Amino acid sequence: MLQRVAVSLVILAAIIVGLQFFPTAADGADKCPSITVTGVAGEGTTALFSANITSLYDNLTYNWTVSAGTIESGQGSLQISVASADAAAVTASLEVGGIPATCPNTASSTVQF
Repeated sequence: MLQRVAVSLVILAAIIVGLQFFPTAADGADKCPSITVTGVAGEGTTALFSANITSLYDNLTYNWTVSAGTIESGQGSLQISVASADAAAVTASLEVGGIPATCPNTASSTVQF
């Protein structure tokens, strides 16, 4: 009987030690990035939007859309310039690719003119 208990304790210890080698949510295995977008009015009807992303993941992709006007530069990067074409306001939305499907992957901001 004592031998069975000793063997069981050895097996339990091996399981516990083995589990320490698998990543957990606390280790960042399932950590979702924080995504924020801020916008400011530039000269005339131009708006500038910037994203800030805290992520453990590499090779992220960035896809911007705007509610009015045209993206003049920056599509695919963390910052865009938008010509708003006489709109009173423009909203820029960013979709981030390359993060787990269970994570929120969008953010947006609105600039009033």
